[in-house]
Amino acid sequence: MPFIDKLQHWAKTTGSRPAVIVGAQHFDYASLLAAAETAATLSGSGCESGTGAIAVIDEPAGVNLAVQFCAAIRQHKTAMVVDASWPQELRKQLTATAQKWARTHDQIIPPFLLGLSSGTSGLPKAFTRSAESWHESFIRSTEHFGLTPATVTLAPGPMAASMNLYALGETIFAGGTFIALPDFGPDTALAAVSAHHVNRLVLVPTVLELLARRGVATGQLARASPVLFAPAPR
Repeated sequence: MPFIDKLQHWAKTTGSRPAVIVGAQHFDYASLLAAAETAATLSGSGCESGTGAIAVIDEPAGVNLAVQFCAAIRQHKTAMVVDASWPQELRKQLTATAQKWARTHDQIIPPFLLGLSSGTSGLPKAFTRSAESWHESFIRSTEHFGLTPATVTLAPGPMAASMNLYALGETIFAGGTFIALPDFGPDTALAAVSAHHVNRLVLVPTVLELLARRGVATGQLARASPVLFAPAPR
């Protein structure tokens, strides 16, 4: 489990600190752990479908996506998070393919993540990540970027994107606060920077340029707190 032990640690030691905020929804560390453990005991919920060792999470951007992701990892399942904005037929196809993959691939140590590409060039492509690879990356990236419980990270892109799932896990590992948006918009993102005192952004260069241009044009950058622009390691 690449970061669940840290979630348990922070829930026990500083449980009231904000863990995940998405729009008006929020969970502190104690509540996030409690919700994840409750979800992990349920089977066949409306937000997660699974066959054997795989959990397919088809959930709009929100704190419940984070709960289901943590719950899948807590159960030692392979998690696949699909983008809820994709067409329903595509999501059904990906779910069926993932469940078939889980039935036909007998692995001693299954991957904890079955990630998906953005699908901008066609059918999304799948890749796997091991718990060990992310855990080792968290150790190094938190040190490299100087992440602490005081770090407030905004990832304005889709929560289902692997980069943002990594940023979520990395933030929990460091004990900081992870911010996402229910729907992307440059003004919404800039408002979140000011409202939550964001001091780190995780995004792609095109989005950084968009936010910078909009911030300069509207004067919002002058009101925003200093931000470390840092793309998450993959």
